[in-house]
Amino acid sequence: MQDFGCQGCQHRGRGLHAVDGPAMLVLEMGPYPEPRGNLNVICLPETFCTLPMRRLGQCTPLMRSSPSLPQHGRRRPRGSPSFLHVLLLGLCFLTAAAIAAAAEESDFTEADVPDMVAQGEEWVNKRNFDGAKAILSDAIAISPSYPEAYIQLGRAHAFTSNLAEAERLYKHALVLQPSFAPAHTSLGKLYLFQKQTQKALVEFKRALDLSPDDGDAYLGLARLEAQQAGQAGKEGGKEEGLRRAAELYGKAVGMEPTKGYESAWFDFGVLLSQLGRHDEAAEKFEKATALNERMMDFEMLGQVYQSFAQYPRALAAYERALSFNTRNPSLLYAIGQVSEALGLNDQAVEFYKKRLGIKSSSSISRVHASLGLLLAGVGVKNMGAPKACGVNREEAKKHLTAALKGWKEEEDEDVEERDEAIRNVVGEALAFCEEEEREVEVWRGRVKELKEKIALPPLPPSSPSLPHSNTAPKQQVQQQQQQQPRNPVVRQLLAFLRLLNSFSSRLSSFVSSFFRKAQGSKEGEEGKGEGVWLDGKKIKSIPSVRIESKQVLMETYMAQNTPCVISNFQEGFKGREEGLWTHAGLSEAVGKEFVRVSLSATGRFDGPEDGALWRHDGGGGEDEVEEVLVRPPQTSMRMDDFLSLLRLSQANPSLAPNATFYLEYLSLTQYLGPALLPSLPLPPPAAAAVAAGAAGEEGGLELLLTNLWVGKGGTTSPLHYDDYENILCQLAGRKELTLFPPMDIFYLYYSTRVKGELKYVYPDTFERMPVKEGLSKVVFGSSVLLEDPDLTRHPEVVKATPYRVSLKEGECLYLPAYWHHEVKSVADEGGGLNVAVNYWFKNVTRFEKEGAGLAAATRAEKERKKRMKEGKRMA
Repeated sequence: MQDFGCQGCQHRGRGLHAVDGPAMLVLEMGPYPEPRGNLNVICLPETFCTLPMRRLGQCTPLMRSSPSLPQHGRRRPRGSPSFLHVLLLGLCFLTAAAIAAAAEESDFTEADVPDMVAQGEEWVNKRNFDGAKAILSDAIAISPSYPEAYIQLGRAHAFTSNLAEAERLYKHALVLQPSFAPAHTSLGKLYLFQKQTQKALVEFKRALDLSPDDGDAYLGLARLEAQQAGQAGKEGGKEEGLRRAAELYGKAVGMEPTKGYESAWFDFGVLLSQLGRHDEAAEKFEKATALNERMMDFEMLGQVYQSFAQYPRALAAYERALSFNTRNPSLLYAIGQVSEALGLNDQAVEFYKKRLGIKSSSSISRVHASLGLLLAGVGVKNMGAPKACGVNREEAKKHLTAALKGWKEEEDEDVEERDEAIRNVVGEALAFCEEEEREVEVWRGRVKELKEKIALPPLPPSSPSLPHSNTAPKQQVQQQQQQQPRNPVVRQLLAFLRLLNSFSSRLSSFVSSFFRKAQGSKEGEEGKGEGVWLDGKKIKSIPSVRIESKQVLMETYMAQNTPCVISNFQEGFKGREEGLWTHAGLSEAVGKEFVRVSLSATGRFDGPEDGALWRHDGGGGEDEVEEVLVRPPQTSMRMDDFLSLLRLSQANPSLAPNATFYLEYLSLTQYLGPALLPSLPLPPPAAAAVAAGAAGEEGGLELLLTNLWVGKGGTTSPLHYDDYENILCQLAGRKELTLFPPMDIFYLYYSTRVKGELKYVYPDTFERMPVKEGLSKVVFGSSVLLEDPDLTRHPEVVKATPYRVSLKEGECLYLPAYWHHEVKSVADEGGGLNVAVNYWFKNVTRFEKEGAGLAAATRAEKERKKRMKEGKRMA
């Protein structure tokens, strides 16, 4: 054994062997990328290197070169060459040339053809197409009737886009051997690539007729079926086609599950994802990975998972890809997106900022956009208001502005078209931030003028049911100290009067409670509720309980769809004891922060109105006028100004704006959250359920939203239902709720309505804007007015089964999804606030029964209208 040098590329290796017959050249190489032994290069001659050499000097690298190896055309540096080195090198070249000359005088024989074809197939699979074409052409020259050589040579031409030559070679193989199934399979693949589906189908079926175990033919049929299913619409049998394709994929991979079929397993997984069979799809992707982990594109796998909303799996795939390249810009952005979709907002912000920290030729406008929207609280996971700018306002504006500036500077039309939708969203978000700032300043001036006209009364006490403590807000304590008279006799007299007032209040509460119980209301362990329904039956009560564990919450109440008042869920809350839920407490904690305020002329929020008020005739004549769903107008101001407006309207209603101001559905991820959320931790059983949901355990919850509700009382949320699990906690004041079980939807007259827009004009005007033509209709809210039901229009409401609950400060109500509810906030005679927080959860439970009920009720409503019209015609 001695050194030699390749004449073509000057790479060096070992392995000059003498064997029987013509001299043969062998390059003993280790597998890429780690050379074995003392070898220096990875280099193969164009021809099969264990056969007699005929083209020494035409080296073709098999794979891309390793960084540790010398580049093509260079020799690894070995220090200053000596005369001996040059002499030895010359001898090596002369020896190699002699071997080449001997090889040129030798020819292949037919016995070598199978090995030559096998080597050609290997090189095609490894994308060494030039080497494959050369050796396969030699094989055909030696044995023109060997059909497999034509198939492999056709593949080499197909991979290099010479499709016509590939088709000619496949057909020639069939001329040589008409029953050669691989030729039919290869033709089928070629036709499928050219979208000649009928020709492809014929060839695949012929291949299976000749060879029923041809896994390649089944794989071709599977891809053909999947392609046709993708082109079919929902009504065109798309899902059925995908199922047939899945069956064919199963047969294909089952016949040859380990012979280079990683792409088949991967495609099989994508198809199962389309069918919604995500666990099975994940198994197929793992199989593809096991077959060839080194070649698996984990970034692509993450994209597949992400496109089917399999975010935990997408995150795992992206992180696996990132382990190979920690500064991959597209991966950093993708991980940010998936983290955001999983509600991991802090992690999403971290990865977006990492992406912005890497210089790259690719655009970063979309990264700025995603980060800006997330910081503003309106990212991809947003369940709150579609527009907000209450938290992280300045940083969010900075990134939104950078995104718009970047898009403006880019000239690539493809980028502009691709990002057009998100660019519009970013523009609207930034415009909203600027408009909100203008509104805040306008209300600041209005409140200042009102304070000059109206003398504000002293702040109400921090809590009607609790004495002031050392934990009260600092500002409130200072105000109390300043208001204390200096004369000790007067102070003692005032203290006695406060004690007498407190005793009187407690006595009044006791007497009221006694008479309620005498009339049949049940409280404490038996429940909460009172009254008689329209048909004379007693209104049912809601049980009051303590819930100490996740299991009780999930299995006893949520799984049974049973509402309950929970007496211990606020034990971990801090704000009540600190006096946070008072005018003074909120002013000190978040007085300077922005809030989004709803306004109403009547105190009713989010409900239907008679279409006649909107000049919107439903087309059914005077007796049948369509309703309009009304959302209250909204505006932005600082919390201090909102609290001042509540007090001003109580001090002098005639001078204050003629409107009810209310914080409703105020998402704490969009406004006030950093200051208030620490005081409102999830109750431990609910927190345990959320942790179980995050871990993928059955029976877990996903927290969707935490909403704050603040007003002076006297507000009503009309009868409606939500499709989320709801825990409502009363922080200050009292709420009166009327509930109906889900299946009462048949009696509560839900119907589709267009949305109406109210406009508020300061100080006391509400304008109904013209209803726009062509608006889609929505189902939200019952037409029944519970405080004054119209039994002529809604006769079947008497069949409903109402429950009633009075929710007091310190209590929480579990309200199951799809339970109908009307909520009244009771005004505090002392001027205190009515404050509540509610948590919305997504439950893993499927509400098929309730969903079917909604669909049935919708059909019943249409049937009722149809009968009414028929009755009018007969009359």
